[in-house]
Amino acid sequence: MKKEFRPHPNDRHNLLCYLSSMLITFLGFYGFTYLVTWLTIEKTGDPKLLGNVMAMTMLPAIGLNLVAGRVLKYYSAKQMMFITDILTGILFIGAYYALNTVSWQITCLVIVAVLNKSIGVFYKLSNKTILPDLFAPVNIQIVNGYQTQIRQLAIVSATMLVTMALLWVTPATLILIMGIAFLVSAGLDWQFRTRSNLSSDSVVPVKLDRHRSWPTWSLLYAVLGYLVDATIAVAVPWLVVSKLHSHWPLSWFLTANATGILLAPLLLKQWSKQSLLTLTAFTGGCLLLM
Repeated sequence: MKKEFRPHPNDRHNLLCYLSSMLITFLGFYGFTYLVTWLTIEKTGDPKLLGNVMAMTMLPAIGLNLVAGRVLKYYSAKQMMFITDILTGILFIGAYYALNTVSWQITCLVIVAVLNKSIGVFYKLSNKTILPDLFAPVNIQIVNGYQTQIRQLAIVSATMLVTMALLWVTPATLILIMGIAFLVSAGLDWQFRTRSNLSSDSVVPVKLDRHRSWPTWSLLYAVLGYLVDATIAVAVPWLVVSKLHSHWPLSWFLTANATGILLAPLLLKQWSKQSLLTLTAFTGGCLLLM
């Protein structure tokens, strides 16, 4: 039976602001990541340099992921989303002026890409943890599904929009537009109505089982799964560019990749009666085939 979004105080307002903010942010994030890839190949024609750029972008994020959870102990998820969007907007606007004044454009883009990825670590964590404070418990699973679909839609749209936009505007101007969009996203973040601000009568208490924990092996498998996913997400685009020596095939690859992820929930609905172990084994088989 299909679950429907049930109206609760402020939930519809939060849903509009939350999904709009997330769409803008992810479009900007993935759009800029693709733009850096496109410019690196366009300016240098060196796929090895692109691999180094990807590595430099990922390395700071690995360390920051270990401390991001502790930072959220001192700032609310709403504050963190607002701050990260503001910082990214300022970063991109600053990058626009830098690209129009300096001669070392690729170095400038790499620095901005590293900072953007680092800020994104805190955004994505707060983006997930804010859900219980924005929506009634009965709606969290539904909103999380919307979130996943919007994220994948942003991946598909970002590559196509950036490719088309580069036909009319310069890369620096496109980055400026992204920076302004992030500031708009920050304004949407500020409009969130958190459930902690509602009266105690309108808040539905949620009982958490703090003694329940994942088995050690399940946690290990989940970590290894994320590691494989992250490796493929970096390795395959790099191989596409290094072998085909063009940014256009990369655009098609990323579009096909995101489209496949968008179709995954439809397949999962058909296989809803299958166990998690069966689905995981099927996924592993697909990776081996690829």
